[in-house]
Amino acid sequence: MKNLLLLFAFIITSNFLSAQTFKFPLSSDSTIEYTNVVQLKDTTTLKKEYLYSLIRTWFGNKFVNSKYVLQVDDQYSGRLLAKANGSADYCFSIEVFIKNAKYKYRVYNIQWLPTFERQYMNVSVSIDYFKYLAGKPLKFGFESKNHAIKSYDDIFKRIDTEINSLINSLQTEVLKQKERDNF
Repeated sequence: MKNLLLLFAFIITSNFLSAQTFKFPLSSDSTIEYTNVVQLKDTTTLKKEYLYSLIRTWFGNKFVNSKYVLQVDDQYSGRLLAKANGSADYCFSIEVFIKNAKYKYRVYNIQWLPTFERQYMNVSVSIDYFKYLAGKPLKFGFESKNHAIKSYDDIFKRIDTEINSLINSLQTEVLKQKERDNF
């Protein structure tokens, strides 16, 4: 009886400890979306046209073939929109709106790229994320629920790390280029 109680306690504890802990930022329509307005301190030299050229250069440097990645390149409205691939298994849209001394970025529409392993998965990462949060992740073959949760946890953390790295490189490049130009 004592062993049975210990086994029961172990199962409950292991299920509790394997619960999902990862959280993506969500938009008002409950899809995964990274967005922020970046207000720059130097309002005199960072005019819209100059800031646009800095960010446009970043797009050109960041994405191998920005000619095919860029969907919208509108200097007059201050809008850049690109559709790009992450590390082999997902793609996303990144949109930047530019005004004098500030810009707003938005990374959204994160989708799985079709592969043989993912042929039965949802196209949207958001859908799989909500199944994961509900404790009902899509499993492959004979994979256990806990293993599936762990797999998704690792995948979601990698996507989050890559997107945050992309956002940080945009912010760093704008500040670094501004400092070079002021030299």
